[in-house]
Amino acid sequence: MKFVFLCFCCFPLLVVAQQPNSSKAGFVINGTIPGLPEKSVVYLTDQQDTDTLASTTVKNGNFVLKGTLSETDAYLLSLPAIDRRVFLFIGNESITMKASGIELNDISVTGSSTHTDYEAFMNSIKPLGAFVAFYRQQI
Repeated sequence: MKFVFLCFCCFPLLVVAQQPNSSKAGFVINGTIPGLPEKSVVYLTDQQDTDTLASTTVKNGNFVLKGTLSETDAYLLSLPAIDRRVFLFIGNESITMKASGIELNDISVTGSSTHTDYEAFMNSIKPLGAFVAFYRQQI
C-alpha cells in the first residue's frame, strides 16, 4: 500500500519532467534582402564576433537562420558578401528581417520585443546626439 501511495505521489513529477522546455525551442530568423549574392554566407555571432552561433547561405535573396540561444542578448548578424553587420537584441524567438536592397537603409526587424525596445531607445537618444554634435562644433 505504501508503494502504491509513493508511486501516486511521484507520478506528477514524472509527467512534468516529460514536457518539452519551451525556452529551449530556439530562434528562427527569416531574412529577405534582394541583391544578396547567391550562396553567400550569413551568420549570427556574439557581440565580440568570436563565437558563431548559426550560419546559412542565401537563396534568391532569402535566408533562414536557426539555432538556440542561452539568453536574450545582443548579437551580430554578419553579411560578409556585402561587408555589413546588423546589431540585434534577440532571444529564442521567430524573427523576420526585410530590406529593399543591400544598402540596408530601410531594414526592419519584427518578432522580437527586446529588439523593438532597443530600436525605441536608439530613436529616443538620436536628438541627444545631434545636440552634442552641435555644441562640439561651437568649441
